[in-house]
Amino acid sequence: MAPIVIKLFLTVVAFGFAQNVDDTLGRKVESCRKVKSNKIVWVFKQWHLLPSDNTKEFPDKVYPQRENLTSIYKQLNKWVSEEVVKTVFAEGCTGEMTLLFDTKFNGWSMSDLQAKSESENYQKIIGHVPMMIEAKYGDKVKTVCGDDEGLIKDQNLLFSDLRAAIGFLTRLEKFEKYPEKQKPYLEAIQKAYGLNRKLKGESARDFLKSEIKKLISKIEKGIVQRNKSFMKAVLNTSFDNAVMVIGGIHAKDIKNQLQKNKINCTVVEFKGYDYEEEELLRKIHTYFK
Repeated sequence: MAPIVIKLFLTVVAFGFAQNVDDTLGRKVESCRKVKSNKIVWVFKQWHLLPSDNTKEFPDKVYPQRENLTSIYKQLNKWVSEEVVKTVFAEGCTGEMTLLFDTKFNGWSMSDLQAKSESENYQKIIGHVPMMIEAKYGDKVKTVCGDDEGLIKDQNLLFSDLRAAIGFLTRLEKFEKYPEKQKPYLEAIQKAYGLNRKLKGESARDFLKSEIKKLISKIEKGIVQRNKSFMKAVLNTSFDNAVMVIGGIHAKDIKNQLQKNKINCTVVEFKGYDYEEEELLRKIHTYFK
């Protein structure tokens, strides 16, 4: 092989360009600016369940996230089985995940998953994908939880409060010309927010818009803080080729932070991905321009 060809081949391997996403499962949507680094992180955007959604107890329930999570599992399973990827970064937990990991996700413990890992139906389990990979491959893969569990709880509460505030605002605007229909919502708003003063339609809408702006600011700051936690895990871990499975709302800032730290990256969207949270923030920004 000629020297120039060898050099090109090594460059391709180093940057991970020879690694392909199965186009029946997903597609590449973004990449970092290419840098001279032997590190690449594949950012898999996921539409995940809440950890408390018990898919073990209710396996036949219709889960909208099924196609997305199954597609991610199939791709990651292929790369790990082929030893293309040996490092996986996960959200929802902190520290290195091993077979002794004692937290349940979606009703499944590590031992539950291990017991099922050799079955033909394993890929049909709807759960925490990196945990499923760890349960199946053990020491053959390094699974690192890069999240901040305190910030996760804070963000879940903020999103819940945001949806409630938007719900109230939507009802008030819907019944703007019907004061009697607004009345129960005005009373509910006063009670929910512990207000000492009575609100009327316009003042209640102004109050809710102000609250929504505050919540959005807190949510976006929380996303950045969680992403810093992920980046700390990335920078403290030795790897050449890694996958990060993460909620899509984090992907844009994660890409920017990887780029800033001179780490190559590719963002991948899989079939069944839903833009709910991303669209929610985008629409709110547009509404409050």
